[in-house]
Amino acid sequence: MANARDAREEFRNTLATRFDGAAIADQDLRIALTVGDWPPLKCSVSGARLDFDDALVPEATFFFDSPATALDLLCGDGDVMDAFMEERFRSDGGLTWVFVLLSAFRGVPLEVPP
Repeated sequence: MANARDAREEFRNTLATRFDGAAIADQDLRIALTVGDWPPLKCSVSGARLDFDDALVPEATFFFDSPATALDLLCGDGDVMDAFMEERFRSDGGLTWVFVLLSAFRGVPLEVPP
């Protein structure tokens, strides 16, 4: 059990390190990341900061089949559509929130249509 806890903590630390609030400007989102069989990792993502809070009520939940998939999609260059079609990723939130999430951790500025 300690290894799963350590892996979850390392995952959380990687997200904190990769977070780039400037990429999402004034967007604010409360999310839960469900990775494999770990308890959901709840956090608020905004242009100003990333905060982890287990008591948070998420607006959207993102489901990943494994930590490797989650990191590849969130912080890497993994193809979200491929992961979705292969049932390795899904979301219960709107499509816009997926782009906010990817921008925040990939460091790619979010372009919201007018």
